[in-house]
Amino acid sequence: MLRTPWSGRASGRDVISEGGDAVGFGRTRTSLDYFLAVFPQEQLKLTTELTSAALVSQRLRPTSAGEVLKFFGILIIATRFQFMSRADLLATAPRSKHMPAPAVGERTGISSHRFDTMWSAPRSSRQQTGGPSTEDASGERSRWAPINDFISSINNQMAAHVTPGDTICVDESMVKWYGLGGAWISIELPMYVSIDRKPENG
Repeated sequence: MLRTPWSGRASGRDVISEGGDAVGFGRTRTSLDYFLAVFPQEQLKLTTELTSAALVSQRLRPTSAGEVLKFFGILIIATRFQFMSRADLLATAPRSKHMPAPAVGERTGISSHRFDTMWSAPRSSRQQTGGPSTEDASGERSRWAPINDFISSINNQMAAHVTPGDTICVDESMVKWYGLGGAWISIELPMYVSIDRKPENG
């Protein structure tokens, strides 16, 4: 059976394919290259525009596409650390010998004050400003309204530019065994697993 390798079409005619990390002499693609290849540039412009408007309304300086990307980077880095407050992400001393310090300020050049400001101001969807599209059939505001445009643009970008391969990456392959039984589980389910940082009972 013939294998189907994955591929992705980046900006222009540049095609990224399985095993194609090399870019010119002595250079390979970085994690940022792959991120930008699948991240819709129109969404980046929209997020920058809407976030800047939110900042300016608070008499703060607007943001830029580069700063928005740095902020997204911080959110991604944050998933690798356990923290109790945003200030913990700025710590430069490691809490454990097994994990480096988050030090997102040093890594990105964003000050603690600007980091807090950006945390309170990100906007990625025009639906966030209100209007008929933010309400469901019962008249209640949709909880997904603030990110609907964002998710739709990512899905459209992936559908248009990414060809999946025939290999599946198994997520969460190491888990804690909880055994059978419990009021919340059907006995037909062969096993139940949970990750500590995720909600109990799935």
